[in-house]
Amino acid sequence: MPNDIAERNWLITVAGIPGTFQTITGGGVSAEHTKRFDGGSLTPKVYQGPPQTADVTVGRDWQSPRDDDTRRSLNAQLGAGRRFETTVNAIPLDDAMIPIGEAHVYEAVLREVGPPEGNANSAQPSTLTLVLTCKRVR
Repeated sequence: MPNDIAERNWLITVAGIPGTFQTITGGGVSAEHTKRFDGGSLTPKVYQGPPQTADVTVGRDWQSPRDDDTRRSLNAQLGAGRRFETTVNAIPLDDAMIPIGEAHVYEAVLREVGPPEGNANSAQPSTLTLVLTCKRVR
């Protein structure tokens, strides 16, 4: 029997970073196409480039000191010119929040650690946001 999956039915983790994440966007696979027409033809030849996976962005509500330490450590690593290679796992969950099916696995390199936003007039939680450059999805 098929399971309908709502946006809330995902368990999102980033290897090497404690805790889980609430949101994930991106990660679509695409390929560039070039169309060429032979003289007099109305049907193009289509040439396809190599596949590319779009960046993945994950986020969660900020929690101190966990995310203070995570941000400080990742920024130090990026600032020193060292790569943080990781995998992002998005596992589908059923209505009882039990994993079903196979994880969507993104092999990636950290590109950016978003700073927490602040606003004295808001009750919205601050967030930890990570942007990762995907090498491939499996």
